[in-house]
Amino acid sequence: MTKSKLTKTACLSLPFLLAACADKSPTALQQVKDKGELVVATRYSPTTYYIGPNGETGFEYDLARRFADYLGVKLKIVTGANAAEVLDMVKRGEANLAAAGIPVTESYLRQVRYGPAYQEITPQLVYRRGNTPPAGLEGLQHVRLDVAAGSIPAEILRRLSQSMPGLTWQNHAGMVSGELLEKVWNGDFDFTVANSNEVAFLQQFYPELRVAFDLTDPKPLAWVFARRRDNSLYFKAYDFF
Repeated sequence: MTKSKLTKTACLSLPFLLAACADKSPTALQQVKDKGELVVATRYSPTTYYIGPNGETGFEYDLARRFADYLGVKLKIVTGANAAEVLDMVKRGEANLAAAGIPVTESYLRQVRYGPAYQEITPQLVYRRGNTPPAGLEGLQHVRLDVAAGSIPAEILRRLSQSMPGLTWQNHAGMVSGELLEKVWNGDFDFTVANSNEVAFLQQFYPELRVAFDLTDPKPLAWVFARRRDNSLYFKAYDFF
């Protein structure tokens, strides 16, 4: 009997050898390296990713590019309109990870895996100087709030509304935080909710923007990975940080 026939017979007749004879699928990390490309999902924002005078830039973009360099592969950026879309891209396997300034929250923790925290942000109520803001959280029930649909601020308001039935807000599809803050500065909107890092960045350009108060305690930001058995890329991100 030839060697090839002997191997085939052993695999068919001995079940405990079948797994050893079968081809092993490459790990998530190995797939990235074999493809030579790391696909990262993010969203347009001055603190995450945007196109500047010299091309692609942004805090999350710079981090992701350094991670791709660390892996020895090219970086490919894909964008979603908001945090919900970005997370869906990761869960569907359209991106290897999300680097989009997404805070660690209990609701998302049940859906995805977070990498190491690298920054803290606080959701804040923002208005234009000259307007009168509410005195506290309860006062949010008596003002008009405008936020981006599918955003982290929208999710925070949804959770707050569970204990404040009078809390309502307007969701704007296709808008990002920077656009909402600009509309508040222009006087088109009275109030919006934005992350503290975005507010601080845009106050350089819209100095009349003011923070009324924080809506929650500070929350850590982290990259997001799909919940799968293969943690090779996930652990490599820990090594990188």
